[in-house]
Amino acid sequence: MEEKPLNIAVLGLGSVGSKTVELLEQHQERIQQKIKRPVRVKWALVRSTTQTDKIKLAKRFDVLLTDSIDSILHDSEVELVIELLGRIEPAKTYIEACLAHKKSVITANKDLIATHGVTLQELACKQNVALLYEASVGGGIPIIHTLRQQFAFDPIIQMTGILNGTTNFILTKMLEEDLSYEHALSLAQELGYAESDPFNDVSGTDAAYKLLVLAQVAYGVSPKLSQIHLTGIELLTKESLQVAKQFGYKIKLLNRLTYRQQAFELIVAPMLLEEHQLLAQIDQETNALMIQSTQIGTTFLSGPGAGAAPTASSVLTDIFVYATSSTSSHYVSDQDVAVEAYPKQYGIFFKQPTRVKKFTNEQLDWIETIEHKEIHEQTYTMVTTKKILSEEKTQLVEQIESITPVLMCLDRIESTEKEGGQ
Repeated sequence: MEEKPLNIAVLGLGSVGSKTVELLEQHQERIQQKIKRPVRVKWALVRSTTQTDKIKLAKRFDVLLTDSIDSILHDSEVELVIELLGRIEPAKTYIEACLAHKKSVITANKDLIATHGVTLQELACKQNVALLYEASVGGGIPIIHTLRQQFAFDPIIQMTGILNGTTNFILTKMLEEDLSYEHALSLAQELGYAESDPFNDVSGTDAAYKLLVLAQVAYGVSPKLSQIHLTGIELLTKESLQVAKQFGYKIKLLNRLTYRQQAFELIVAPMLLEEHQLLAQIDQETNALMIQSTQIGTTFLSGPGAGAAPTASSVLTDIFVYATSSTSSHYVSDQDVAVEAYPKQYGIFFKQPTRVKKFTNEQLDWIETIEHKEIHEQTYTMVTTKKILSEEKTQLVEQIESITPVLMCLDRIESTEKEGGQ
């Protein structure tokens, strides 16, 4: 007796939606072997059913086109809906309607999960259906699945990662090809890595949404965007990157979540990495996540962070999880989250001033090293602090600023034992 097919509706036939349909057809036999039932994309929701490219795709893969969500909601055969529209609306309204009609949902929409994940999970649990979002963070890297499975009983202390391919591409080009920020951004837009309005990427907002999703998955809590210390890459110059390189560092836009004593520190900002560190070696549009946990220690995940194929591949992973798992919805608390600012190391860079103003004895106690280098006939200084509070860092910067402009002051990420750190 033939198994009942898994009928799917796809919301959106853009690059990711089209690739998802293509991969499902391409790997039909293998998928059926894995989940023990055939998979069929029955419907695709599009803005217009008269677009030639959408009509050709629908005919090629025997998919019904519709411009109304009602066609999908009222089809009792449709069991699973894949939302690939992006943005908050109308995706939120459509997902809520699908869940209310007892249809499970897979989404790649990080903005939506970050801001409305709690209410959507509650609705999914109430309706006893699944809400899955592996593709919302890290493109083709199985981050969500790894956090839920591998670390279910291994408390995570800290997560540090590069989770925005656009900014990583821009910083790579600025450093390797000595491009200005504006030139590198323009190149990213030409190649399709950056939107025409790149604000969410370069401001760090996109990465911040992903950090919120990670908090939901790893800890079952839902921090607010306003609780993240957020700094983008817009003010970085090629001089900044080149000077850091001469001192043995790379600058990356990092996501960092630290959990200690029932409180979180959430940061998205450009940070300093020693050149030998694993995350420092992640270039172009590649993403990576380093997880530090109580039992395993350090785990490192890396792979393509953007693009139709990696994202569609993660969607297929969620289809497999849905079809083979009895529980696919996870509780996320909407209680207030305690946040804290922990002491950390900083790297402060500036050109050697013509006059010297000494640090106070108290300020000298905050400093670990002071190093000088000749770069393009200019003397630059790097002050590396001990682990100090933000207020103490501010005092040091103000002291330096009183005699010479500070080029940059960034968090310095310490090496782990796995990376051969000291």
